[in-house]
Amino acid sequence: KVLVYALSNGALAQDKTLERHRGEVTAMRFSHDGSMLATGDSNREVLVWDCGSGEVKKSRMVYHSSKITCLSWSPSNDTICSGSVDSNVIMWPLDIPSSKR
Repeated sequence: KVLVYALSNGALAQDKTLERHRGEVTAMRFSHDGSMLATGDSNREVLVWDCGSGEVKKSRMVYHSSKITCLSWSPSNDTICSGSVDSNVIMWPLDIPSSKR
């Protein structure tokens, strides 16, 4: 799970708990505009979260054969790249529905 904290009156306070990963979270990256968070786990899955609502926006991105080690967003926030211990980099266009990947 991912714990999200916010600054409130000069102190950090837990804001949200993002729970959906089946394995430990091994990578995360905020989109350039801060509206989305991509997370990757030891079970090879990448998830995209809406930072405002804490809901999963994209899922079923599981094509690596080993744990996710890094994530990066395109400048336009419409594609995520994931890297893995399997030595592959996968580009995930977010405009393609999960069912068509």
